[in-house]
Amino acid sequence: MKLDVIEIQIKDFKKSLNWYKQLFKPLHSEDGFVMFQTGAAILALCEGKKNQTTLYFRSKNLEKSYKQLKRKGIKTSKIEKVHWGKKFSFVDLEGNKHFVYQE
Repeated sequence: MKLDVIEIQIKDFKKSLNWYKQLFKPLHSEDGFVMFQTGAAILALCEGKKNQTTLYFRSKNLEKSYKQLKRKGIKTSKIEKVHWGKKFSFVDLEGNKHFVYQE
């Protein structure tokens, strides 16, 4: 697994968007969502009701990554097929939900 996207959900989207635009050039933008190329990982800002961060990990072999996390006792969702590939989620010790995906 490789960290691919860091998504920050923020309450004051317009203010934060202007701040991040001073640092990075937007790659993709739509209503309430923007992505920035920051180097090794993409930074995504998403308008939301609370401030939280979600990590997205890209996997070359989703089933293998899934089994590795399960063996380590990490709470995961089931693997789900989506229109662009497959994904599952896991929860860290603080209750933050993160995703692993394969295109």
